Amino acid sequence: YSVPDRPPPVFMSGFGETPVLEAGRWVGAVELGHIPRLSEAQQRVGFSGFKAEDLNKSPVFGRMRLMVGLPGYFVAEVAYTPPLTINGRSSTSRLETSVATRAVSAVNN
Repeated sequence: YSVPDRPPPVFMSGFGETPVLEAGRWVGAVELGHIPRLSEAQQRVGFSGFKAEDLNKSPVFGRMRLMVGLPGYFVAEVAYTPPLTINGRSSTSRLETSVATRAVSAVNN
């Protein structure tokens, strides 16, 4: 990926690799992250950045996550973003689900 003066694309994902959970075991988490303010140039969207958008809506992002171990080393995950109002802006609630497993595991000797 090489486009001058542009950062590489970013994909939303969980933090770290899929955990190894025995069937029936569960892990809960609350995530909270800081969202940096974007400059006027960084808020330009579209091909070659021709349209200005106000993308500085909220300084934080948060969600609750629950992971449950399934048979066969699979892990089911549910994440929920509650509807909150910050700086006069309201988010919509969002429910996300996934089922994952490790394709490759590294062994440290």
